[in-house]
Amino acid sequence: MRGRTSFLPQFYFDNNLTLSDIVDKRANLKDQKKIIKEVKMNEDKKVEVYPFLDWSLVQAGRVVFTDYIKRKLLASPQPYNVPYGISISSQKAKKTAFWLKAEKPWETMHINGYITVMYEDGIYRLWYESVASGYYDDGVQLCMDSKLCYAESTDGLNWKKPILNLVEYEGDKKTNIVFDKNSNGGFGYHGGTVFLDPVAPSSERYKLIYWSGGKDGSEVIRGAVSKDGLLWKPIPGPLLNNYMSDTQTVAYYDRKMGAYVGYFRIGGGGRRAIARAETKDFKKWPVPKTILSLGVNYHPSHDLYTNAHVLYPGRDDLHLMFPAQYDREKDSLEVYLATSRDGVKWEYFGKNPVLPLGGKGGGQEERIYAGCGLVPLKGDNLGLPCCSFSYTHNDFLPRIKSYSGCYFWATWEKDRLVAIEASEKGSFSLPVFSHQVSKLHLNFSTEPAGEIRVQISEQISTEEAKPVSGYTFSDCSPICGDEVRYPVRWRGKTEISASQAKPLAIQFKMNQSKLFALYIER
Repeated sequence: MRGRTSFLPQFYFDNNLTLSDIVDKRANLKDQKKIIKEVKMNEDKKVEVYPFLDWSLVQAGRVVFTDYIKRKLLASPQPYNVPYGISISSQKAKKTAFWLKAEKPWETMHINGYITVMYEDGIYRLWYESVASGYYDDGVQLCMDSKLCYAESTDGLNWKKPILNLVEYEGDKKTNIVFDKNSNGGFGYHGGTVFLDPVAPSSERYKLIYWSGGKDGSEVIRGAVSKDGLLWKPIPGPLLNNYMSDTQTVAYYDRKMGAYVGYFRIGGGGRRAIARAETKDFKKWPVPKTILSLGVNYHPSHDLYTNAHVLYPGRDDLHLMFPAQYDREKDSLEVYLATSRDGVKWEYFGKNPVLPLGGKGGGQEERIYAGCGLVPLKGDNLGLPCCSFSYTHNDFLPRIKSYSGCYFWATWEKDRLVAIEASEKGSFSLPVFSHQVSKLHLNFSTEPAGEIRVQISEQISTEEAKPVSGYTFSDCSPICGDEVRYPVRWRGKTEISASQAKPLAIQFKMNQSKLFALYIER
């Protein structure tokens, strides 16, 4: 049976939370004085979260020919910290039941895969795109006549589409539409994303970026601003002229850069790819440049349809994308994972989808798209909003009231999007830590006969590390089972009390196991 550690509540691991935030999150408990005392006792214990998202946390190692301590050649070359027996892979998400379906007159054709979800003040807020059957006129697509709609929920599963009386549909304002082609003078709306701007005045706190039309019939990127995410004011003029981005265009404000960053569609050779641009002025964008495309290692009929960029929860230095990969052979789409540490250079996990298509009759047979927003769900899970269809990309009849498209969550347990895996025996070392380490916790799972062991060594030189007495592999209690945060123990001790005047090397031996993340307390 699966266990749970109880050394600290989960939100202690979010370094962005203040003491008052933590108290608010536990306001249902009576003894808030006890809470404050508990937090103050631990506020000097810095916990660093290290999810495995690429090879950055795994030393490459080297082959050593010389004993630098004894200053002599070795009898034979020796591998030093060279990893073996491990691989890295994205983890398939679980899927919830559908929680939103097309049902309104302005959703008669479908609700689209271009979704934004935010979790604010205990409320899940959803901005989604709908298309009415009148979107097509005798088989010819009208000028981007999609609609941005709004819904909300207290639990992420039961949703309300409130009557907002803001934007009318066929003469009636009793809708949940918040923006459409008439909101910007008839230029059109398609593929928008809503985001919070932390440096804008309150009247422009929410921003919207989307693909639209120009005065001369060209294609442009436009924007809008809002104080509440409901009543929108279009920004006069295009943000970017003569640019086609028929996808969900995504933007956010990067605090470290002090700039807005956007992810767009870009073409080339008849194939879709993902492009990026940055700007200090949200109203003026440069031409985006390609940052992710499918090359020669992929089938020539496959490309990337959407990007679904999000920041890793609680971090501004880790980036994720969930591209819908378009398989033109089958006219279908599945969702994959890409990771980055700067938003520019990306690792694409293209071997297996994190959201594969479902079986016949389930509504997920042909297309799945991921939206924007990786939010907390019940049970220490993260949820990504997704949309699925039972028909392929080009297989539909214009002007037919099909009410298609269904929304669901793709879920992962926290910090379990990528794993270092050893199907049999394997080992690796972390990069050397120059600061003090007092405790180490693992997010892991093992097969019934599998285990993980950890060794702490002092880094004597670039070519040699000496195991610390009492913290060797043989001292480490076997780590088995399936735990989200499990304290590593050496002969019953969790405290790493060894002298740390020298940098530390943390080494792992794995067998039939997966390692998702580390939590280092110092």
